[in-house]
Amino acid sequence: MSDLYLYHATDRKNLESIKKNGLLINPPEHAFAEEIGVEALKNKIFLALNADAAEAYAECADECPDDIVVLKVKLDSLNNNNFDYDWNNRCEYKNDINSCIYKADIPGDLLQECNPANEPDQQFDDFERTELYNILFDVFWEECETNLERED
Repeated sequence: MSDLYLYHATDRKNLESIKKNGLLINPPEHAFAEEIGVEALKNKIFLALNADAAEAYAECADECPDDIVVLKVKLDSLNNNNFDYDWNNRCEYKNDINSCIYKADIPGDLLQECNPANEPDQQFDDFERTELYNILFDVFWEECETNLERED
């Protein structure tokens, strides 16, 4: 078992519903619906590899929440089959990978509110011995190889 967490930031007004219903892959409303489009958000929960990144993503929303809350979920409590690369956050360098997609609801009892200042500064390489790392790195590397082939 690892001591790694994934993070999700949201408006504090959503906290009571999240505690009751969990993080939903298709919530009634989404902060990035206008910016990215509803179709691009369907069946996805966006998770960051560290709390600061999660908070920064929430701050980038079209309507930045007045009171951002950061939630964490233990990596080991999630099903590896539901992870995917976050194509909305394509990275040029491996060490820039700081988010992923989770394709299933996350029960509220798995989530804990946290203070980003007290959380470890997890980076992509910290996940190296996990299946999440393999999933994200494989897609990243395939994308890199494809782009290199196009340049030849």
